[in-house]
Amino acid sequence: MNTTNLFLENYYDFQTTNYYQLLTLSNMPNGPIKDYIKLISIKNVSTKINMSNTNYCSYVINKTILNCSNNNINNFINNKLNYCTIEDLTQIYDFLINNNYTINNNLTNIIKSFSSSTSSLENQFTIINNKKLLFCFNYN
Repeated sequence: MNTTNLFLENYYDFQTTNYYQLLTLSNMPNGPIKDYIKLISIKNVSTKINMSNTNYCSYVINKTILNCSNNNINNFINNKLNYCTIEDLTQIYDFLINNNYTINNNLTNIIKSFSSSTSSLENQFTIINNKKLLFCFNYN
């Protein structure tokens, strides 16, 4: 079994000069979603001296996974970015459920239990390498 974590990650697109919240993955998952995954280079644009100019790679979900007949406003707004963002989370979740993936709530809760116990909304997410953990899933 190959478990994958789905994260929310800040991304600055230098071509459009816009910030996005990308849906990223911890690893290349098994199953049909792997046909829509791409490894991209991300540059950390933090203003902190020790964090600036750091480059790393993330697995992202290509927007082609979304149903082309869906004409919602978010797809129209984000059409310059070919990667799934937080606005696409519901459709990605539905894709996973409809394609024999299991959302592993037990593992997600275990990982989140190690996060800070403060009550603010920001800290209700587990942060791993500057990425917010949304949930864990695996292919059946």
